[in-house]
Amino acid sequence: MLNLTRDPDVNPSLLARAGWQIVMRSIPIENAEPDMAALATETERSQLARALLEEAPVTVLKVEQALTRLRRWLLLERRWRFFPMTVAALSAQARHNGGAWLLDAQERARLAAEPDAPIAGTYIVAQRASRQGMGRPGRHHRRRRTTIRSVALSAMDARHTARAEATRRSRTELDPGGPETMPRAPEILIAGCGTGREIAFHRVRHPDARITAIDISGESLRYAADRLARIGLGGAETMQYDLHDVAALGRRFDFISCIGVLHHLPDPKKAGRRWPAC
Repeated sequence: MLNLTRDPDVNPSLLARAGWQIVMRSIPIENAEPDMAALATETERSQLARALLEEAPVTVLKVEQALTRLRRWLLLERRWRFFPMTVAALSAQARHNGGAWLLDAQERARLAAEPDAPIAGTYIVAQRASRQGMGRPGRHHRRRRTTIRSVALSAMDARHTARAEATRRSRTELDPGGPETMPRAPEILIAGCGTGREIAFHRVRHPDARITAIDISGESLRYAADRLARIGLGGAETMQYDLHDVAALGRRFDFISCIGVLHHLPDPKKAGRRWPAC
């Protein structure tokens, strides 16, 4: 896996999720409260973990959350000096994800006090050099440092921006006269929540939303609730419900997400025709 991740003829993004599954067998990433010293030590030792950070955006939420906490610990506890390869790998990851990982006020204050410390590179967004700034080399382009910023809704992964744009286009196509964007606190229905992935995506993208998730399978609902609880993304109203009967909820929604469901129905159009009544 390490050789494939580093292979210039292989797209590392296609291997990343499988690679992190391998890494998680030996590094305490899945723990709710991982030992930061142990996590830092194992990441420093793991060539595969560092290669995955350096070659492709992290798209596994629990990995992103653990490494975000690790980065914070390295900064605030001033331990970054002892883990130079991990800091370098996290800096490469910041260039991949556009500096999207969350940071808090304490981190901002420390970075403002020590803007030239190597750990700052794990936060600062790297952009292409422009006429206004001197370039510095990146993997593919000459780059310059810009101001530190936080992207508030970035807990999922680097694919969210593309998915949000796809959602906007879908809304425009399906409802030409309607708004292009969600209201601040939208009413969202997940019609067929399955594993809970869509609930998590919309909870992160729209933290103030009222999310209702239905599924005909009680087992799926229990599984989704368990997964969401593990990553701290609760707050959705879940119901065992047939999506053919959505109108019986007696509510209107700003957005209905139905992914991987309709093609299993004997008459998808029949189900869809009932939704406008909401």
